[in-house]
Amino acid sequence: MRLKRLISVLLVLIIISILSLNSFQIFTVNAETDYFWTDSGIRAVSFSVTGINTISITSGAELGLFAYNITNNINLYNGYTITLAYDIDLSAHYWIPIGTADCRFNGTFDGAGYSILNLYMISDISTIGLFSHTGYNAVIKNLTLTGSINSQYGNGASSFVGENYGKIYNCFNLASVNSDFKACGISIYNYGEVKNCVNVGSISSGSADGAALVYYNYLVSSVSNCYYLSGFPVVSSNTGNVSNTYTISKSGTTCTLSNTSSFSVNGTVLPANANLVTALNAWVNGNTSVYRDWRIAKSILEHNGYPVMNSFFINVNITWGSLSYKYKETWNTNTRRNTYSWSPTQPGVSNLIVITNNSSTNVICSCVFRSDTTVTGVSGSLTNVEGYPCTSELEIYPAPHLLSSWHFLLVLSGTPSTTNLSNTKVGSLTITINATT
Repeated sequence: MRLKRLISVLLVLIIISILSLNSFQIFTVNAETDYFWTDSGIRAVSFSVTGINTISITSGAELGLFAYNITNNINLYNGYTITLAYDIDLSAHYWIPIGTADCRFNGTFDGAGYSILNLYMISDISTIGLFSHTGYNAVIKNLTLTGSINSQYGNGASSFVGENYGKIYNCFNLASVNSDFKACGISIYNYGEVKNCVNVGSISSGSADGAALVYYNYLVSSVSNCYYLSGFPVVSSNTGNVSNTYTISKSGTTCTLSNTSSFSVNGTVLPANANLVTALNAWVNGNTSVYRDWRIAKSILEHNGYPVMNSFFINVNITWGSLSYKYKETWNTNTRRNTYSWSPTQPGVSNLIVITNNSSTNVICSCVFRSDTTVTGVSGSLTNVEGYPCTSELEIYPAPHLLSSWHFLLVLSGTPSTTNLSNTKVGSLTITINATT
């Protein structure tokens, strides 16, 4: 969590309560019907949670609607952020790759640390994966994939993207990939970037023509900080850039890399035989964008003992001005009494507080002002930016929801016990943040 510290006349106390974590489950592939998730009557008719250029996927039916709209050029979701709200189990029906060469996804698909489970595909489309084709502005990130991907008579099969012109970041593949021709773990044709990805799914090619991560890596494209099981080479054909790619050795829930000398990930130097979780998190922690971190599996039954991406995290940002105020006493000639007033040093700026929720879940924020023990008689209340009183407790949704931030002002009132207030603390504001799941 990144919190900007307050330097002012007030003491601010931040309390974080994390209520629960989510665990990972793996199901068995069992597509028992001839139906597809994109078929009418199976795909959803609408998305249950939407915002401005944002969609939250809550079910296989909604994922089917998303795929159907792109493949049929109804909506390519250019500039959208599509986020998984839960693990999505696709075992009930077959999957068809998202998009075509003419209808490419150009938004951000954020797995949010969750998984698409039991994706089952048999296809003769030329390039298959969860996505068939993605454009230059596409980002696939924070996603784990399980299932079975099978190509018949096509150019080949991969797990995430058949032909990638965008970015594939922080993704993990456990799905088996099988093809009569080309087969690989992440993307067949890479014209973009593949970073901090792992493939431990089996690769099978009828022509023994396979690659652990990417089959073709072209020109300015790159594959970096990626890890895989030994077998096929990391890249079959390369005219681009490949760096920091290592095979994995696994014993129980301990996964180590085959690096025989130290290497650097975003400024973090990792030793020989580095731990896989350490390497993955070194990349995550070195980026300013929101990527999910990793932990070691609790047992061999969780994620087959491989590292687990955290789908639950707390990231709350609080910004404010100086929170400095002026106290003024004025003699009223009509009433022949003193009047007292408080005003911020810079009205609407120095007393403004903004809480932004970048977490994976809703948070409930409450604010309480307490007068200082050495300067009594001062009260504090909250108003919105228009000056109207507002609640001292509010539930804030995760960004980029419209209600992902709370803007309010701290207003002081009352008569202090002393008028010698130069650089004096007059009270404290306690902000309590409770995370919900």
